[in-house]
Amino acid sequence: MSTVGKVIVLVVLLASLLFTLVSAVFGAAIVGTFVLESGESVDKSPQASFTSSVSDGTVRIEHAAGDSIPADELTVVVGEREQSWASLADGDGAVEQGDSVSVSASEGETVRLVYIGGESETTLVQLTA
Repeated sequence: MSTVGKVIVLVVLLASLLFTLVSAVFGAAIVGTFVLESGESVDKSPQASFTSSVSDGTVRIEHAAGDSIPADELTVVVGEREQSWASLADGDGAVEQGDSVSVSASEGETVRLVYIGGESETTLVQLTA
C-alpha cells in the first residue's frame, strides 16, 4: 500500500474515533441532564401523624405530630363526599399539631384524610366509621 493510501486509512480511522468519542460525550450529557431533572421534580408528601376517633356517627381527625400542612392541601373524604380541611376548620392557615376537624359519617362508611400537593396525592388516614 502506498503512503497516500496509509494516510487516508489513518485519517478515516481518526475521524471515526473522534465521532465515537463526541457521541459518547453528548450521550452522557443527555442522560445526566435527564436524571438530574427528573430528581428535581419529585414531590414529597409531608411527614405528619394523625389520630382519629369515632363516636356516635362523628369522626374526629387530629394532627398529632410532624410537619405543618397548608389546610387547603388536605381533603377529608367520607364515602363519595369530599370537603377540604380549610372549610371544615373555618380557616385556610397551616394545620399544626393539636388542630382537628370533625365530620359526620354513617356506620360502615370509609373516611380518608388525603394530602393533595403539587402532583401527588397521598392518603394520610383511612378508617371505617
